[in-house]
Amino acid sequence: MIHRVTSNHRSFHPVEFTTGLNIILADRSEASTEKDTRNGVGKSTLLEIINFCLGSRPAKGKGLLIEPLQSWVFTVDITLRDNRVKVTRAVADHNRIVVEGPTDGWPEQPDQDEQTGERVYKAERWRTLLGWALFDLPHSSDQLPYRQSFRSLISYVVRLGPDAYASPFRHVRQQKTWDSQLHTAYVLWMN
Repeated sequence: MIHRVTSNHRSFHPVEFTTGLNIILADRSEASTEKDTRNGVGKSTLLEIINFCLGSRPAKGKGLLIEPLQSWVFTVDITLRDNRVKVTRAVADHNRIVVEGPTDGWPEQPDQDEQTGERVYKAERWRTLLGWALFDLPHSSDQLPYRQSFRSLISYVVRLGPDAYASPFRHVRQQKTWDSQLHTAYVLWMN
């Protein structure tokens, strides 16, 4: 469960989540007219931040990896396999994920940064660990020639982009049918 999303910048308002269904809505005032939209209030950006802290592969110059956000650092407070941890990822150093909290029982422990003392994962190791923690994917890569990855499975949960909700079975419009079936079956624990 995601408990909280924060940033190192005061202009970012922390977002708290509770057990059960959480709905992100934009406020409208009594004075709002039909021309007033809910665009630009941060709903999609919040999803991008969560996706970023969950190991997305951001493209330079797009999304969060734009010049005005280079000094930004985001933290997601999340429970992974009964361990509540804080996961922090900086826009400027996005290959480094800092983890605070207990990692007991995890198949791979974070490295200790000798300069800062922080416990860190490289992004690729973090994605592999999240596959195990959230989808029970094998931690070893000695499996079938094709297997689901954490990033391919999380795309069904964290949906971004114009095609995100076009189909409940595809996270992108051009996704192959066999790929969609394989991932949908796995997400529904039909493997």
